[in-house]
Order: sequence, then C-alpha cells, then structure tokens
Amino acid sequence: MTGFRVRLSFKVGLLWLLLVAGWLMSACQSQLKWEADPRLVVPAGAVARVLAEGDPGPSSFDPELVPPIPQPSGLRPCCALGSDLRVALGAIPVPGIRLSNVIGLEELGPHNYDNGTLAFEGSYAGAPPITAEKNGLVYTCRGGFVDTAHVRDYADWTVFFVAAVARHLLTGGVIELPSEGARRRAVIRPLDASFVERHGALSVVVPMAAWLSFQISIWHEIATWYGWHAIRGWPEELSAFSPEDVFSNVLGIRIAAGLIEAQATPSEDVYNHNMTWWIHEVLRDLDAVSPKLAREALAQVDGVWWDSHARLPSRDLVRRRSIAIGSTLAPWLASDVAPEEDPSGPLAERCSRSRDRAVLPMPEELFGIPIRDIATLEIEVGEALSERFRFPRPEGRWITQEDFPRILRAVRAEAVEFFGPAATLPHRSPTVEE
Repeated sequence: MTGFRVRLSFKVGLLWLLLVAGWLMSACQSQLKWEADPRLVVPAGAVARVLAEGDPGPSSFDPELVPPIPQPSGLRPCCALGSDLRVALGAIPVPGIRLSNVIGLEELGPHNYDNGTLAFEGSYAGAPPITAEKNGLVYTCRGGFVDTAHVRDYADWTVFFVAAVARHLLTGGVIELPSEGARRRAVIRPLDASFVERHGALSVVVPMAAWLSFQISIWHEIATWYGWHAIRGWPEELSAFSPEDVFSNVLGIRIAAGLIEAQATPSEDVYNHNMTWWIHEVLRDLDAVSPKLAREALAQVDGVWWDSHARLPSRDLVRRRSIAIGSTLAPWLASDVAPEEDPSGPLAERCSRSRDRAVLPMPEELFGIPIRDIATLEIEVGEALSERFRFPRPEGRWITQEDFPRILRAVRAEAVEFFGPAATLPHRSPTVEE
C-alpha cells in the first residue's frame, strides 16, 4: 500500500508552506501530457467487462497511432487502513491530527493522470487540499475496502505501459522505470508480426501492459515491506500488503484495460474524464456503502486487521496482510472476520442484498504463451532495503518477477512472526493475540 505519506519529517509549522507551494505548482501544470484525436467512448456493458462479467468484444487498434505517454512520476499518498488515525513522530504523539480516511462515492473527485507528485489530502480541519481527486477508503459489499489512490495509480501505469509496449511490440526494447528501492526496467521481447496480426494488436498489448502494471505493484509492496519509503523519516512498512492493497491495484488495472479496449484514452483530457466516470460506476457496481457504514466495517475489523490504539507510522497499526499473487484476486470482506456469526447490524443488512464477492482475473498467458516469456520485470535491488531482505539467488543483486513467489514466502513467514499465525488470513483467530 502507498500509505499515508504526509510530510511530517518536516516541522508541522512548515506544512502549510508545502501545501501552498504544491497548489501553486499544480495550477501551473495545466498543459496536457498527451493528445491524439479526442473521442469520448463509454460503451454499454463497460463495467461488467471490467469486473470480468461480460465479453470484451472485438476492437481495432493501430500501435503506430498511439501517442507517447509520459511515465507516472509518483504514487498518490493516501490511506492507511483505519479511521480517526493518530500520528506520532518517533515516541512523541502529534496532537491535533486525526485522519478519517473514509469517503463515500459522492466525495470522489475527478481523475488527474499522474497526480502522485503533488497529491495531498487535508489531514485536519482547515487544511487546504491541493488535489481535487479526494482519495480515500471506500467500503464495498462485493470488493471490501478499496483504496481509490491505488486504483488511480495503477490505472495510470497501465495506460503508460500500453503506449510503451505498443512502440516495442515488433522490435522489442527496454522500458526504464523509476527507482523504488531498486533500479527497475521492463524488457519486451519482439513478437512475430503474424502473431500480432492474427490476434489483433489490442488483444496483445493490453494484457501485456496489465501484467507489467501488476508486477510493479507487487514489487512496490515488497519494497515497502523491507523498508523502502518515498519520504525520508516516514516508514511505510505499516502499509505493505495491507488488506485492501492488491485488490485495489488490480481493480485500477482492469478499469484502465477496459478504457483502452473501448478506445477511450485518445488524450489525457478524455482519459481523465472517462476514468472519473468509470471509477464511480465500477465502485457502484461493487456496491459501495456510505461513509457511516464504512466506519462500521472498520470497527468490525478493529483489533483483527488493524489496531485503533496504534499511531501512524507504527508497523503495528495494520496487523493483517493480504499477500496474494496469481491469476485471480479475491477481496477481503469485513464479514470474513466472523463468518460463523449471524449477520446483524446496518452493514450486514445492507450487504445482504448484494451479489457475490467480486473476484478479479489477472491473466498470466497470452493466447497460450506465458506473458513472462515475452516480458520481464528486471530489478536491481539497492541498499535502501533493510538487511531483512534475502536474495532468492546467490548470484548478483538482480531479480525478476520469477523470484516473487520465493520472496513472498519470506514475507509471509515474517508477517506470521510479527503478528501471529493468522497474520495473512482475514478471519478472526483465537490463537492470535489481539
């Protein structure tokens, strides 16, 4: 999870200066980052296809006409799991700051591509936000908690990867990526033109882009678990593999893939407009609840998934970690904490009318070919990670996504050591001290 990246490594008194400076900078960045022939396309059945409940249908796509799209320059700061969170600097509590984190659909603002660098949500009464996105945690009956910053981040990355992969589809190439505790690059192997023509460029490029976006999202969780952080003095271990993270990442990837398949991303402006609409519609289809019911969901998992007595940025704030990769991703629901109990209360009543839990696909093959055979995420691990990180192979500091399963086994073992035997499970366990 990106976590709450408030710049508390500075004195609180300087925070206002940062906010005002960021607002002024954002006001100067109105020039679009890419643009082609603008076209607004919002086809029927789009939401069902995002949630893998419909046929994507045929689409045409010419890679040579894809405009260059700049890389996202940073991830959006947002939300540790919990509500009314308090903050400490070292052992010193910081008075006057409480983070609610929870929002409703009506509060979500318009999407803005690559809003990670300047995004900041006001954390206390009167603090002026310098982003209109208004990200936070939305609780949904079918998808559990959704971190909208994560949704937006990996949607943006997917759009970027589509443009980058399209340019290397027939020739192969290397896509250099920004550092996150490691030097990172994506290596694309050339595909035979007849293969691309037979299956269609769009049907080839989009799954590759989605797969790469998912791989970098998993590395982000690994890196933050082992101590990498974007802001000096503000650790992010509390947010690594938080229960809502991976599902939110995949949800964003699938929304972007749906937009691209609908050819609804010809310019930054059109992409932002469509992304805004699609996020709302997808969350509505997942049966998003009111902020009041979302806080009830957080109270239901307090003491199991998170600890309301802990303060940011303590690692102990989030006590359960969802460490999942694979071809399908299922969300954790608040009802998982005590499934054997009879449901009661407004949240249970509200969600009893919902459809089944949403399970999102993340394909690993492309027409019978493993995507890892034609695309690779290469990572040269730097010194920024803690000494707990153990290289899966003895030779050198380079790893790839092929090493993720072994690394994640080590992460699971550490989570169990830190938080108890049920650390990677959603349900309440009497064997875990809570």
